[in-house]
Amino acid sequence: MRRMERFVPHCLYRLVMVLTLAVAPPAWADPSEVVVRTGDHPGFGRVVFEASGAAHPHLNYDLTRDGGRVTLHFPDAPTIGSVRTLPRNVLRFTVVPGGAELVVASGARLRPSRIGERVVIDVLDPAAPTATVVPATVVAVDPIVPILVADTKIFRRLPIPPVPPLVVPSPAIPSAGQAPAVEATPGVLREAAPPVPAAPDASPVVAAQLAPPHSPGDAASAPAAAPVAQPAAEPERAAPAATQAELNAGPVDLAASLLTLPPGRVGAAFSVPFGAAVGAAALRRGDQALIVFDERRPIDMAGLAADKLLAAATVQMLPSATIIRLPLPTGMEASLSRSPSGSWAILLSPLAERRESIAAIPVRSAKGRMVLSAAPVGNVVSIADPETGAVLLVGTLRQPGVGVPVGRRAAQFILLPSWQGIAVQPLTDQLSVRPTETGFVLAGEDTGAGADPTLSLASVATESGFAVDAAALTRRFDFPAARNEELLRRMQVQLSDAAAAPPLARGEKRVAAAQTAIALGLGTEAQSMLAIAAQEDPRVADSADVAGLSAVAALLAGRMDATDGIEDPRLSGSDEVALWRAVRAASLHDGSPEA
Repeated sequence: MRRMERFVPHCLYRLVMVLTLAVAPPAWADPSEVVVRTGDHPGFGRVVFEASGAAHPHLNYDLTRDGGRVTLHFPDAPTIGSVRTLPRNVLRFTVVPGGAELVVASGARLRPSRIGERVVIDVLDPAAPTATVVPATVVAVDPIVPILVADTKIFRRLPIPPVPPLVVPSPAIPSAGQAPAVEATPGVLREAAPPVPAAPDASPVVAAQLAPPHSPGDAASAPAAAPVAQPAAEPERAAPAATQAELNAGPVDLAASLLTLPPGRVGAAFSVPFGAAVGAAALRRGDQALIVFDERRPIDMAGLAADKLLAAATVQMLPSATIIRLPLPTGMEASLSRSPSGSWAILLSPLAERRESIAAIPVRSAKGRMVLSAAPVGNVVSIADPETGAVLLVGTLRQPGVGVPVGRRAAQFILLPSWQGIAVQPLTDQLSVRPTETGFVLAGEDTGAGADPTLSLASVATESGFAVDAAALTRRFDFPAARNEELLRRMQVQLSDAAAAPPLARGEKRVAAAQTAIALGLGTEAQSMLAIAAQEDPRVADSADVAGLSAVAALLAGRMDATDGIEDPRLSGSDEVALWRAVRAASLHDGSPEA
């Protein structure tokens, strides 16, 4: 009994010590070190950064995300402590210069916050994929069509209205191996002819499944069921009301179709049968093109699988918009056009083969606001920037070929270059972008009762002939245009990705980081990155683009003896290369007529 009396206080003492160590850092911890704590909670994992001493009373941080890689940069450059255990949805934690890097599970979402002196990063568990099955009407054939929307397969049974067995659909049913033509821009794009699988049954009901789809122009009034079209019915036999309502509420709406390019054109093209009232915007962010439509409609991209350039296209659904993401190689661009029925056609082509220039949206300032004149105007939607994770305000237009060829910068926003519509990156929470009958209006913070919101437009470049002419120049390299702080963070992420990649996959990542370094004016550093990439990957060493980039980096570094690569004949045909060749000629021979 006495031994038990002595044992109980001892256990209580150890329990108090354990709880104390779990709540506060140990006394022997470095007071300048940032303590990192982790934990698992229902629905999310948590990583907490806490300044344990007075060296960093208030942690300032910047957070960037590139896929599953999350980088936290602390400007005060504190010492980051180690982590013993990781939450279930955090795969890796690495201390990097000036901060820390986390690798989170695929599909996980972030919820950063601050609690006192602690920086809290909650990693929300990915949402489980769901399969939706809509009961079908009792008919002879009831196919199941898989549709890929936002990385989730949704299966929907398409009910087919009853058709008299002896009625032959009109127009005529195409035979196997042929497909009906879809209306596109006259003289520019026409529908490709992918093989149509032969029907196992030659009955009229089965043959009706291969009938041509409805015209895309009808999408404004009643969404078309794609990719399987409904057969033609007799005028007096319309679909039942319940079946029509079920079709309108279903997840399957549109199907993308490949288009055949005119002779002599290089690239790829496809169409999406949106209605005539749907606006679009298009711009490049990093190594991908973003095509934004101001209507939420699932799109079946299975029809693009046969094209190598378009096979990796993905669809993202937003509450009021649909985004198509297309991997875009360096030296290529996207352009949009419309058919008379309203379908949008997207063309990917090399910059050197560009035939028409983008019509620039006029920009003017009036009463402390920025006005971009364009019509007909669509809507303004908010999307996440895949480059920085920040919010982009995208304005869509219903007229194709109108965009912002040259980007602009101001104290409160960045107007990004675009092929179609506008894209604004806010630098303040007070910025607003509103559509009007004649264009878009950018307004700033409300300075008082009865006063108009104003913008600091002193640093916005005025419209000039140089900017318009520069928009039509063809380019060969991908030098990103952003603030120096963003470019530095981007280069840090690119170098980290290259170091973590397998040896044979590092070459292209180092080349991308070198282009960011050139955009920063770091010629010597860019030369080193390209030299390492050429040593590791023979494909990089034989690339004409890498030879040209090495010469451009040498020009910036003042090393004229290493600039011969820009004269490689494989680089000819681009205005950008001609510019760098002129810079080299002028640097070698002052007053050169050739330059």
